[in-house]
Amino acid sequence: MTDYGSFVSAAEDFVEERLRSLGLEESMGWNDEELQALLDANKILRKKCVYSGGKKKKRRDPNEPKRASSAYIWFSKENRERVKKENPDITSQDIMKKLGEEWRKLTDKGKKKYAALAAKDDVRYKKDKAAYDKTKEEAASA
Repeated sequence: MTDYGSFVSAAEDFVEERLRSLGLEESMGWNDEELQALLDANKILRKKCVYSGGKKKKRRDPNEPKRASSAYIWFSKENRERVKKENPDITSQDIMKKLGEEWRKLTDKGKKKYAALAAKDDVRYKKDKAAYDKTKEEAASA
């Protein structure tokens, strides 16, 4: 099916803006009720149009193990509360910015601890994923 949604939306906005700015509703003999009916018809048409949101997202199996966290994620988990306590009025976005700055300033020696946690988590993920794949294959063959 053709995606008319964006076209109709743009057309509706254009018609509404042009009619009101040029005063064409009076010159065409339209009253407010007729103009409103036209705009309502455009809105109904827009709702009925097919919107293609691109590629459909594949549903994740809730039993599938979560991926391994990176060293940066481990660093963020450990330091987020500290940064939040130091800056109580800061937004979540700014907390992440501060953590990113701290991570970049951290030496390789400081990052080693978090890299080890990430490696350990990667081993956990691979083990859990192998078990999950095995049960999935068994269920498919049964």
